[in-house]
Amino acid sequence: LSQWLDENSIDLHIIDMNVSTKDAMGKMFFTMMSAFAELEANLLSERTKKGLEAARARGRKGGRPSLPDHKKREIKFLY
Repeated sequence: LSQWLDENSIDLHIIDMNVSTKDAMGKMFFTMMSAFAELEANLLSERTKKGLEAARARGRKGGRPSLPDHKKREIKFLY
């Protein structure tokens, strides 16, 4: 978003926080908030991957539960 705003010469003003990307402090604030958001997304991804690996190590498998045989036959019949 930051790059797109710069490329299009758009200044972002956050009125209730009194922040603007028009000045150096506002740009720094926006850059820091972007970095924190990226860090949070990366940490969430890492925790999710570790959780899935731990579940697999305990013998759990993910995905949708399989259908009972009678439902499979019914679906094939209707198809």
